[in-house]
Amino acid sequence: MISWICMAFTMIVTFPLQFKIARDAVTPAMGFSLPAEGVSPCWGWKRMVVLMVGTTAAVGAVLSDISEVLAFRGALLGCPISFTLPGLMLLSLPAEARRTDDRASCRRVVAKVLIAFGVCSSLLGLSVCFGVAD
Repeated sequence: MISWICMAFTMIVTFPLQFKIARDAVTPAMGFSLPAEGVSPCWGWKRMVVLMVGTTAAVGAVLSDISEVLAFRGALLGCPISFTLPGLMLLSLPAEARRTDDRASCRRVVAKVLIAFGVCSSLLGLSVCFGVAD
């Protein structure tokens, strides 16, 4: 029971910190400007915030096991961040960094392998997450 109380306390304390970052990232995508300090935000911004909090609460009330969300997030973000993005960064090195010697060709091969592995592991993770690979 103490661990459940501690988890609830952690969620209550850290949710606003995580939510603020998400809210500030979504606000420009929705066409709203961040409210200036000391100025009341517009009604659209307020509705967006209420909708985001309501959606988060509804998803939390519907899901009985957070591991499904974590598995989906890991499959969707973990592999691309760990493998695909570094491969893309290797491929997009500036021309002076991409020499025509053997190291450059080896770097391109490694980059393509990283990208392929990231995409394949993401697809496999998504298929396992949705129960296709059972």
